[in-house]
Amino acid sequence: TLIVSTTGWTEQSQSTLEATISLYPQGGVRFPRDIEIRFFDTFVDTSVLVNPKPVKFEIWNVSENEKMDILFFDKTNNDTVDNKDKIVAVIYDGGVPKATWQLETLYPATGDTILPAAGDVVKISLTKPFEKIDRYEIKTAAATVDMTRAKKEFLDKVAVVPNPYVVSSSYEVPPPSVFSAGRGERRVYFNNLPQTCTIRIYTMNGELIRVLEHNSSLLNGTEPWDLLTDEGLDIAYGVYIYHIDAGEYGEKTGKFAIIK
Repeated sequence: TLIVSTTGWTEQSQSTLEATISLYPQGGVRFPRDIEIRFFDTFVDTSVLVNPKPVKFEIWNVSENEKMDILFFDKTNNDTVDNKDKIVAVIYDGGVPKATWQLETLYPATGDTILPAAGDVVKISLTKPFEKIDRYEIKTAAATVDMTRAKKEFLDKVAVVPNPYVVSSSYEVPPPSVFSAGRGERRVYFNNLPQTCTIRIYTMNGELIRVLEHNSSLLNGTEPWDLLTDEGLDIAYGVYIYHIDAGEYGEKTGKFAIIK
């Protein structure tokens, strides 16, 4: 289908001939490629099939950068593109020539008549269906860290959830089966962590009770803590201090509470 808004003389063209683009009426093929008819001041090509003659224009399949054969109906037989002439783009199907789109020129209804000259171009823009020769390439970029932004924002987003931790927390892992007794493993989560960091957990008296080493993919910034000390003992209820050492990203200190 023609794209009317981008079909016709280009802005740089000087010719005032009216340019009408249509499908060749006798079995024209809807060739789905953008086409340009480029004009010159000298003979540059030869019309084929009907009364072969030299012509001062070329037809290009610009979608594939291929020159096309030409069928030229010279109404006045003066070797010039002027009133009521027709230029047809030709393709070959199994070696058989077939007409496609045509340009018909008319003298302007008003104003001076300027015939096509070197540099004038008629564009034929067409919509293009999906074809078996089409190939689509999708390029993606691997996840990366913006160090400048990370140093400024990364650790600001670190959070402990739930905070406070209470016995009814929905974050607890359920028992392994419906036949298991109890609530399952107690657990809090440190979220929005850098890929690599060390988490140290202290009592309010400054006693270090647990060290967690976090190593994960870029898209997984969560580290769980089972509320046990390094010795495997249950912690007491109260307020705890955490310190996160993320190396080049910086450090962060915060608090969370464990409530009965």
